[in-house]
Amino acid sequence: MEEKFRKFSNGVGDSAVSLSFEHINITGFPFSFFTNLTNPTLIFGATRGINDNKKYLKLRNDLISIQISPLNYSSYIIKFGKKYKFDFYHNSKQFSFRGFTEKFNISLIFDRKLNAFQLDFDIAQLKFQTKNLVTLFSAKNLMLSLFKPNKKRLSNVNDEIKSGYKLVIRSEGSTISEIFNLPVSKLIELIFVKIKIFGNLNIPVNAANLEYWRKDGGIIEVEEFEIIDTVFKSMLNGTVSLDKNLQILAAFVTEVEGLPFILKNLSDNSHIPIDTTNKLAFLLKLMSKTSPNGTIQNSFSMTVQDRQLFIDRTSVIGLPQINW
Repeated sequence: MEEKFRKFSNGVGDSAVSLSFEHINITGFPFSFFTNLTNPTLIFGATRGINDNKKYLKLRNDLISIQISPLNYSSYIIKFGKKYKFDFYHNSKQFSFRGFTEKFNISLIFDRKLNAFQLDFDIAQLKFQTKNLVTLFSAKNLMLSLFKPNKKRLSNVNDEIKSGYKLVIRSEGSTISEIFNLPVSKLIELIFVKIKIFGNLNIPVNAANLEYWRKDGGIIEVEEFEIIDTVFKSMLNGTVSLDKNLQILAAFVTEVEGLPFILKNLSDNSHIPIDTTNKLAFLLKLMSKTSPNGTIQNSFSMTVQDRQLFIDRTSVIGLPQINW
């Protein structure tokens, strides 16, 4: 069994992902299948060999434990160790990072016949640092779930409903380094995202694949997007798609508490010009109200079209062109 796994890992190296390890321990087969890999290394993106690629990611860990369901090998539970090393190579330059977690579990269940799967990440006490131990991001709890349902047929209709991806992200107790100059406070209590992706989106994400996705009815439905920190609270829902020039088309309904803090932070860090800040502040003041707890609330529609950001019907800022 060990020999078969080694041959499998060598075969993986022919694709965009390669796997290597120092030692392997396999137990429980055939009633259960437990595999422990010591000092494993995963390389993502090296399809022609790491010396030939312009960019790829190398991930090293102290231990990976894999539990596989023997029934059609369709259920996997993967547990990582607590220490990680990330090396990102781009045009012969190396960027190194370190990661630490108390828990890092991955669950994967898929059905080959129905072309459906569910992928879940469960991470606790995450800390992501530079090689100089500067913390870039941390989270008390981080959960991610990606689900692709099987294709179903409409009654009395021959065409299939195009299956879409469903993505849910929940992060609690997050911190982001000040070096990014983001318009948030030091502690973000909650980030919650729930979206659906319709249409056939192929990898890699480039102009040709995005054009195919657009013509295939590609659209991202944002069911929920919520951010709560110590200073402000923001919630929105809406849709995102692409126009014929592959630029963003979006329409959202937004509710925000503490918006003056966001505008001041954006202006202080030169993310938006001062005249745009004043224009936004005046416009949003007309639509504001005071909540029972004394905070200022704003409810408004927000759209993106022809590389312009609109609040209600007023254009507030031009957006740069995206070159895919």
